[in-house]
Amino acid sequence: DYIVTEGGGYFLRTPGGNAIALGVGEKGLAFTRLTTKGVSGHGSMPYKADSAILKIARAVRGIEKLGDQVRFTHPYLSMIKGMNISSLLKYGLCHKWSLPGALKKLYALDPGLAKQFHAISRMTMSPNVIQAGQKINIIPDSGTIEVDIRILPGQTIEDVFSEVKRALGPSLADQFNIEIIDFFPSNVSSLDTPLKTATGEICGTVYPGVP
Repeated sequence: DYIVTEGGGYFLRTPGGNAIALGVGEKGLAFTRLTTKGVSGHGSMPYKADSAILKIARAVRGIEKLGDQVRFTHPYLSMIKGMNISSLLKYGLCHKWSLPGALKKLYALDPGLAKQFHAISRMTMSPNVIQAGQKINIIPDSGTIEVDIRILPGQTIEDVFSEVKRALGPSLADQFNIEIIDFFPSNVSSLDTPLKTATGEICGTVYPGVP
């Protein structure tokens, strides 16, 4: 009925003490390549050229500014509820308007925990590979961005395309070909199972009082 795999059984160092993490799901991936075309020219006379690099720069900036949308899943909220942190910080981490400030406060206490909560509260987009141009004096007429996108349970390929286009904005979305080059869906298991109950009881026996 069950399979036990990686992603759990480790301690979280929280401001209120240790907590034991039980992983019940994992984000999926959607590695995405964005390709754009332009008009080449000589670097000494850039007037009216259409540089692929400038388009890429605007696209990366758009992804940085708008490339993630907060979405609280049940496992995320359950994790916050069970942690040894202040009620005020819990509240901040569970509401979209207060999440940015709460993550900053948490980062000052535990950078690793803040990074984790940021990642599991949204689809993330990280533009990590850019390819454009061959010579310093030639304006490139094509280029690509490869983006590491991680999705939450319930999010689909269609959601990825929609979010990428939203990040690019209407002026750039039509200038890029969006191609998903690797995809693996997210998954999540129920918290209401005998295995979860037994695991909690065992952890409570070995580490009394640790949530």
